[in-house]
Amino acid sequence: MNGVLAGLINLGIGGLMAAALVWFLHHLVTRTLPEANRIFREEVKAERELRWQEHQALLHMMDRLAKQQHEEHDALLAQVNTGLKELARLITESHVALERRLSPEQGPGTPPRQGPKPRPP
Repeated sequence: MNGVLAGLINLGIGGLMAAALVWFLHHLVTRTLPEANRIFREEVKAERELRWQEHQALLHMMDRLAKQQHEEHDALLAQVNTGLKELARLITESHVALERRLSPEQGPGTPPRQGPKPRPP
């Protein structure tokens, strides 16, 4: 240790500053930068994992909403289909009832009436 101290004293202030700069650069390259790089990589990895989890949660929610919307659309289509079938049944029944009611008035072989009778001039 005495030899290193004696060598530094002989170098003077400029030599001492150069030695401090060399030590600082050596420390920076061998310890500080790798440690900072490791910490940065860990933080980036944690951030990526968090973004991945958020992305997966968003996809799951969108999938659930799409299924729910599909079920709602199917239910609406079923209601519309049922309503149209009921409407067609009612129209058919009304048409059959109207034909039954009008058929005794027309008599056999009489063509069906076409709208209201024209008024005489």
